[in-house]
Amino acid sequence: MHPQTRWCMTVIGPDGTAVAHGCSPGQHPWSPAPPDPEAAPPPSLLDGPYARKARQFFDFVRALKLTVEPIARGTCDHRHAEDHYTPTRKLQHLVRARSGTCTGPGCQAQAVYADLDHTTPYPEGSTDECNLGPKCRTHHRAKQSPGWHVEQPEPGVFRWTFPSGRSRTTRPDTY
Repeated sequence: MHPQTRWCMTVIGPDGTAVAHGCSPGQHPWSPAPPDPEAAPPPSLLDGPYARKARQFFDFVRALKLTVEPIARGTCDHRHAEDHYTPTRKLQHLVRARSGTCTGPGCQAQAVYADLDHTTPYPEGSTDECNLGPKCRTHHRAKQSPGWHVEQPEPGVFRWTFPSGRSRTTRPDTY
């Protein structure tokens, strides 16, 4: 494994959307820590035919020293708000884990190549999960054109209003 490899993990909820995301700290050679018996996975996962695989998975995640953060849903608590224009790598990861593609209606452009756009322009709008969303260059420009309007009533939910007056709502991706 390359010493600059960085491990990240997205936790998926029952509805198929991302509920949490985290990455191992920094770029460093991976040297697994010995399993910690105090940090055991839930007993229900250790029973049955997949017990050995569950134990291996939890040991692996523990060895990576992942710090998993919840992704904002419903009403935003501004937990990851930042006081500058450009989002940190951590905030970029949270937004792109929630929305893996452009938030433009029908667009499938990958979020990793898209701009992270403030729904309400900075500094009037904050730099956080409640006000950021990936937009491909085409939808980013469209949003800024006369007659177009985009709002984010809750984190990851975008209501696009077109110059014709029609509107379309996009939601977080389902994995």
